[in-house]
Amino acid sequence: MVKIPFILRPLTVLLFSAGVLACGSDDDTGSACDDGSDRVCGVCNPVENLAWLRDKIAALENSEEGDEITLYTGTYENRIVIVQGSCCAACLWMPVLWTCDGQRLDESTSMQNIADQKLIWHGSHCQRYD
Repeated sequence: MVKIPFILRPLTVLLFSAGVLACGSDDDTGSACDDGSDRVCGVCNPVENLAWLRDKIAALENSEEGDEITLYTGTYENRIVIVQGSCCAACLWMPVLWTCDGQRLDESTSMQNIADQKLIWHGSHCQRYD
């Protein structure tokens, strides 16, 4: 066993504690997934791993308007949101925002107010343009 002088013991404990605390945390919202992407709403691949979003996409795929719908993740007013948009250039539309648990936000905003946008799904008539 290595003997540490009495005066260095508090410093050693402090450095060891700082090292342990810096190694990780329970907040995995920014941790990278296996494919290198960031977690969204605490999960990798929100399209498959958020049940409410998976159900929404299934409903969109079975609807006429679903062909021109896009889904993004983004940050709005310091919170992570799922954003429904449209790739229809001739259509007038406003983004629809949901929280991570699938609650629709009653917000009226534009795509310019949503930061860190990442395309996660698009209808069959939309070209991938992320």
